Amino acid sequence: MKTTYFPGTEPNQPNPEKRNFFASKKVIAVSYAAIITIMTLFPPYDFKVYDGRSPLSIKQEYGFIFSPPKYNDQAFLVVDATKLFVQYVGVTLVFGALLVAFKGD
Repeated sequence: MKTTYFPGTEPNQPNPEKRNFFASKKVIAVSYAAIITIMTLFPPYDFKVYDGRSPLSIKQEYGFIFSPPKYNDQAFLVVDATKLFVQYVGVTLVFGALLVAFKGD
């Protein structure tokens, strides 16, 4: 008696859906690593000027970590860590949701 199988469920046959799932997970992981690396290499900078009481933010921009942008001699430059952290959290949530969406049965 011959047993009939549904397509893709035959014993000892590779499941194309599983292959696509692992390929998708790999693409998601590599994309996540690339975006985090780019965000780290080009952080948000905040130019501040001290007005006697507290520093005032005068300009914000992104720049390469090893050659930060320049504004003028009176302004000092800081990496906007809060904005960078929010970006990390946002990207992590998006890619986490993608991994959950591509999760197997």
